[in-house]
Amino acid sequence: MAEGRMLKKKISMSRRLAALKTDSARLLYTWLIPHLDIEGRYSSDPAVVKGQVVPRLKHITEDKVDQYLTDMAQNELIYIYSSDGDRFFELRHFREEQNIREDREKKSTIPPPDECEPSYPGELPADSGHTPAEVKLSYIKIRQSKAREVIDYLNEIGGRAFSYSDSNLKPIIGRLDEDHTLEECKLVIDRKWEDKDFDKKYFRPTTLFRASNFEGYLNEECKPQGKGTPIECKECGATGVYLNDDMVCAVCERK
Repeated sequence: MAEGRMLKKKISMSRRLAALKTDSARLLYTWLIPHLDIEGRYSSDPAVVKGQVVPRLKHITEDKVDQYLTDMAQNELIYIYSSDGDRFFELRHFREEQNIREDREKKSTIPPPDECEPSYPGELPADSGHTPAEVKLSYIKIRQSKAREVIDYLNEIGGRAFSYSDSNLKPIIGRLDEDHTLEECKLVIDRKWEDKDFDKKYFRPTTLFRASNFEGYLNEECKPQGKGTPIECKECGATGVYLNDDMVCAVCERK
């Protein structure tokens, strides 16, 4: 495990971090980061976190640690899950925020959350008919399904054969977790494939959906493929993006 991790200044603008109930929870969140393994995982056992992350802060007890981790999970900063009786968590977007040297770090010994029993904290309505684990598992399956649909679409548009590997899925899931839609992901694919100035060797999930690239690709001014100026689609409102010379909208696929 590395001796430390990066903490970028954009953390100051995090809405989810600001939504935590206490400054102590925010402190714990930042102090957890240096302890994460190569996949952004660590124990979520309050005794372990207390003993290794905040051993000298007497006001942060094991009970407080449990409360703070729950707060982080409820604000979607971390995923909490269990495996063989042990509790773990994974930090959202960890790989995208760190410069990982895989040749210098050991592989994670903590199982990934998708292979374990979700342990989503918080209460559900008594009449929901679902346990927290079922709700969390459903959420994981939905976002994975959407990310795979994006991979399929990218392969179809670009004639590629990208697999459903973690390295391909994670940046897409990261953008979906930021409340970007499936349609926006496909829109970026369409725009960069039609962009004659875009080097097609970078037409891949890790580039298109990297956090530092995606917003720019999504919001950049459209380049019309034919003569004239971009036209707004009357069906869905998209502007200046077409699949072919018949001016078919890349978003709703209608003229």
